Amino acid sequence: MLISEATDEGLVSAQRRSWWDGEELSPDDRFRLDRLNRANFRYWENMHYQYRMGLYDETEFAGSRVVWKSRLSRPGVAAVWCEVAEQYSAAFVAEVEPLLPSGFSCAKAPDPR
Repeated sequence: MLISEATDEGLVSAQRRSWWDGEELSPDDRFRLDRLNRANFRYWENMHYQYRMGLYDETEFAGSRVVWKSRLSRPGVAAVWCEVAEQYSAAFVAEVEPLLPSGFSCAKAPDPR
């Protein structure tokens, strides 16, 4: 997934403009980031399932939590999470919710579109 993020010029541009430059994005760029976020969440859920099944130890999995928290702090990512959280297992949701940015509430999340 990281390779696809790094080699897709449009996606790289949308990430930079949104996450670092704070620019407003076109509907197409917002859609690209939405798809990327949803793909990440699904991948994370799979990692979490493997962790629960004992395929990752706590040390290995702790690094994943750090990455997830960092990604969730990017503009718009937590709002996308709120939009789709009900599509994921309760165990995974319980793992992600504490990683949302401080003071962020899904009840008050802006529409990511």
